[in-house]
Amino acid sequence: MNDQEDSKQRSSPVIGLMRRLLRLLAPGVVWDADQCYLIADGLLGNIAGTFINPFMTSFTLAFGASKKHISILNAVPGLFGNLMQLPASHMVESTGKRKSLILASCVISRLLWMGVIFLPFYANGLKAIYILLVLKILLSVFGSVVTPAWTSLVSDLVPRGVRGRFFSARNIIMSAGALVTVNLAGKIVTGGGFPRGYTLSFSIFLTLSWASLYYFSKISDVPFSPSRESAGESERKRLRLDIEALRSPRFGPWIWISTFFNLAVGIVGGLFGAYLIQDLGGTPMHLAYMSFAGTLTGMIGQRFWGPVSDRKGPKFAVVTSACLAAGVPIVWYLAKTPWGGILAETYSGLAWAGWGLGTFNLILDITPEARRPSYIATANVIGGITGFVAPLIGGYMADLYSLRPLMLVSSAGRLATGILVYKLIAETHHLQAEPPPCSPSS
Repeated sequence: MNDQEDSKQRSSPVIGLMRRLLRLLAPGVVWDADQCYLIADGLLGNIAGTFINPFMTSFTLAFGASKKHISILNAVPGLFGNLMQLPASHMVESTGKRKSLILASCVISRLLWMGVIFLPFYANGLKAIYILLVLKILLSVFGSVVTPAWTSLVSDLVPRGVRGRFFSARNIIMSAGALVTVNLAGKIVTGGGFPRGYTLSFSIFLTLSWASLYYFSKISDVPFSPSRESAGESERKRLRLDIEALRSPRFGPWIWISTFFNLAVGIVGGLFGAYLIQDLGGTPMHLAYMSFAGTLTGMIGQRFWGPVSDRKGPKFAVVTSACLAAGVPIVWYLAKTPWGGILAETYSGLAWAGWGLGTFNLILDITPEARRPSYIATANVIGGITGFVAPLIGGYMADLYSLRPLMLVSSAGRLATGILVYKLIAETHHLQAEPPPCSPSS
């Protein structure tokens, strides 16, 4: 980016607004244009998600799906996506074209979402469920390219010493945007019914997603040196796990702990929405309220965890959040009405607030910069296998018996994860309580 282009970006209204929000939520740091565009991209993307994410379960149930079908739709696409992580990370490391790969994958994904939006108009019943499964598999495959490329690119755009505050501020801004729209989305879906309400809400999602991608396209394409290997070595690495990652004394234990955590969460995580509708008598509007409550408390939690993560390190956030998340299935277990489910999601927002922020920053800390895409891909492939098996087990057991016993099992597994991280993951690095102001471009 030349100086004239950078000056134009810095003076744009979007940059000005995002920078003011960052100064409010994370004062004392000089934020550049790239970080502001990351905020704008995340804000629009999260608002877009409120028009589709809370309602995918009820959308699928409208075609006559069972809990087993819901579990398959949650498990199978994730398996394909995670298996693609290795070739995707190889593509990132060998070409170095992180931004181009992200943009191409996101464009294809948005075109595929059109097939989901208009699904009720060309299929119904089991046929619609099977088509939805194929579309979600394709979305997961193309999404697998985004994950290692985005993580690697963002780690270069945000300095280590302020990552906690930046991503907590970004998450708060994203959540605030979602709070404004999620109840509107619920009213659109409930008022329009199936399929019109869903089609309208999902179409708004797609429009905002394109706008989100527009702002992402404006960030700098930070140079990334592709790895230099022989053709034979490169082909072998593309198709196998990264042995170096598995043997790493810092990252290796995390792979297995996060895999265990995927199992504990996966047996129930994708079924709470179906449980609210089928067992507690909820409606799509209750799903919207549930999303609103979780987003609100998550935003409050993010405000707390950003500075704490920078001061005490991401490991502290991960351990504490895992232990708090153990209480989420317990609250669901005690729920007797849809409002009990909303209460569970309210607590869930607080409990999970530090997990996403902490794990993301922890991974950035314990992976080498040059090999970060393949390290992350290896962890995702192994964890993805468990992520595939767990929902299938959960769906089968929930249809055969009920979801309630699995809630207790999930709670115990989450608590055990916090203990394992505390015992087995080495401390990363010591951060000053208040790092000096800095800018990636300086």
